[in-house]
Amino acid sequence: MLGDFNAKVGKEMNNRLVAGKYTLHNETNGNGIRLCQFEEMNNLLISSTIHEHKKIHKGTWKGPA
Repeated sequence: MLGDFNAKVGKEMNNRLVAGKYTLHNETNGNGIRLCQFEEMNNLLISSTIHEHKKIHKGTWKGPA
């Protein structure tokens, strides 16, 4: 299993080959871009973004700011 590496994958159209439209974030960060590139090069999908989930189930724990 591959970790998330603090990647944020957004809803941009250029991510649609590897990520579905049900992502939590609007914009992809640098680690998200690298994750999408890795997924595309290896013919993989980010399966948690393919099907709609309740918003409460999409995120992970966030520490205090």
